Amino acid sequence: MRRRISSVVVMIGTLAVFGPTLRAQVTFDDLQKLKPQSEQLMIPLPTGTVLRGSGLDDWLGGFGPGGQQAAARGFAGSKKSDDQKFFTLGELYTSLLIQAHSASMLDAAAGLDSFRQALILLQAPQGFFSYLNEFELLIKSQAGGTDASGRFAAAMEGFLTDFVHSKGEAAYLKFQAGRWVTTMALAAHSHDVTGMQLSAASFFREHLAAANTQPGVVDTLKELEKIASLKTLADADFARIETLAQRLREQLG
Repeated sequence: MRRRISSVVVMIGTLAVFGPTLRAQVTFDDLQKLKPQSEQLMIPLPTGTVLRGSGLDDWLGGFGPGGQQAAARGFAGSKKSDDQKFFTLGELYTSLLIQAHSASMLDAAAGLDSFRQALILLQAPQGFFSYLNEFELLIKSQAGGTDASGRFAAAMEGFLTDFVHSKGEAAYLKFQAGRWVTTMALAAHSHDVTGMQLSAASFFREHLAAANTQPGVVDTLKELEKIASLKTLADADFARIETLAQRLREQLG
């Protein structure tokens, strides 16, 4: 079966002082044209089939025994560079967004615990943890259901991107790459053309090359660009995208 590649339409979340606001439909390319004065890279929040979590268990299993909990704990005394840790933080945040939309309170609580542990080890500002404590209460009470918890998770985006950006451009680029690669892999798993955001491959190839990332990363992104240029995708193409996403994870994380 082949699926036609249409224009990419996604949903983004924004942060208000007192909580999440409504979302607006934009494309990845539109986001880059509408950058704020800080010139921060903006990656859309996952939507559609990605938020339904298909393939998430397999992706989390890629962290090794203990899944995302082990990945977060692994920040302590890890031989990973700070940039690599921020790539993993991007993965953990995207995973939390998906788990917050899950009907499983246990999954959402586990995702939150892992994310909090990673932030502790990255010495995030105390304000994060007050917010996460409120988030935890929301999850446990199940007040408002998955829509409320999902919107609460999305509302962290502004706080989080500002914190990561304060650590430098390289950390910020890796964090956003971790978000994108996770979303792309899960969207490919569901054959969700829109959710994959393949147009971002060119952006990351250009900026990671400028950051002197190892040649293997650039080669992987070039292959994704070739797939993105296809008018339609076959089942084998979606499987290849999943494989390339996993390769990027190994190269950058």
